[in-house]
Amino acid sequence: MSGKGSRIKAKRHDPGDQYRLLFESNPHPMWVHDLETLEFLTVNEAAIHRYGYSRDEFLGMTIKDIRPPEDIPDLLENISKVTEGLDDAGIWRHKKKDGSIIYVEIVSHTIDFNGRRAEMVLANDITKRLEAEEELRLKAQLLDRATDSIFVHDRDGNFLYMNEVAYKSRGYTRDELMGINLHDIIVPEFSGNIDQRIEAVLENGEAVYESANFGKNGSIIPIEVHSCIFDSGGRKLILAVTRDITERKDAEKLQREKTIAELYGFIVSALPVFASNVPSHVRHNLIRNFAERFDKNIRPRFEKEIEHLPCGLNVDKSIKEGIPVKFDIFILWLGRLFENINIRTNTSYEKTDPEGIKANLEFLNCPWKGDAKANPIFCFICRTIVLRSFTWTKQSGSAQQKSSIANGSKTCIFEIQVKLKDTGII
Repeated sequence: MSGKGSRIKAKRHDPGDQYRLLFESNPHPMWVHDLETLEFLTVNEAAIHRYGYSRDEFLGMTIKDIRPPEDIPDLLENISKVTEGLDDAGIWRHKKKDGSIIYVEIVSHTIDFNGRRAEMVLANDITKRLEAEEELRLKAQLLDRATDSIFVHDRDGNFLYMNEVAYKSRGYTRDELMGINLHDIIVPEFSGNIDQRIEAVLENGEAVYESANFGKNGSIIPIEVHSCIFDSGGRKLILAVTRDITERKDAEKLQREKTIAELYGFIVSALPVFASNVPSHVRHNLIRNFAERFDKNIRPRFEKEIEHLPCGLNVDKSIKEGIPVKFDIFILWLGRLFENINIRTNTSYEKTDPEGIKANLEFLNCPWKGDAKANPIFCFICRTIVLRSFTWTKQSGSAQQKSSIANGSKTCIFEIQVKLKDTGII
């Protein structure tokens, strides 16, 4: 029994037997150092590889030699705590043989090493992790300084990240907006298209479109969205950068109101000329004058707005129904233009032949119904708007008026035909 007990005691104090398996199989640096002299008593291969010293060099050094000089006071203070029976733990800076600094997370406890009071240390190098965390922190700071709202969400509209502008500009705290789904902050005008937008981004990799968000107080914020897809751990996520375009929309509204005012002013000024006793050639000159002014004032806005109108168009629905998207966009723009002068419209499509399609643009009301019967200026104005704007599309086809309220029909109907193979807009 005594012999067996002696062997057990010998093993307890023999580092070659007790700690070799732990040392040599551990992928992290490990060593044992004397708590009084701070000398290294043994090290594993991982420590030799990580710090760049040979085993003999290690065994001729103290732990002071692997600490930057300015950290020595903290080292000694920590050693004093260990000698009082407290375990060592924390993150420390260590110096490699080549002078470079690494950050290590320490786990240790005191042991009896061949009769010497010692500390066995496991040092996990976390330099890369800290660098990555610092990089993420800096990126987050940069994103928070961005003037645009930045969101990351999944295909279901669940937010995974947002920068400071994203939640503050909408009147929320970060936690509040993170707990709300994307679908819940999209205004109804655009909410019907959001799932299709997400699927389009997932399929095409990116998309640019206009939308609008609700603020916490119920305000509406018009936005321009730039979305792209990226992969995170095998999971497809969407990065959306949104810009508040309130000022742009206000400017467009002012320009539209100015244009409408000019249009009304022109119509009013033209009324005396369109008296029944005015020669027809004078009327023709007036119509030509109006067409030229319409070209000058409205066409630049047409070319700008036509790029953004897909935001208000259900593109998938157009394609499904066999309507060329660009042609549908033009008809949408035309209908909105007439809405600006208080004319409500309705549109229907039909195939004219295997290679053609026709849009019937119907006016449901006429603001000048009584006057139009006595004075043709109003019918000329509407007809000029339709025919002239159609020429801007550079499409092969025709546009003509099929019925008029002024002539006794219930509604005014314009018929616009194009070939399916030639439906470009601009």
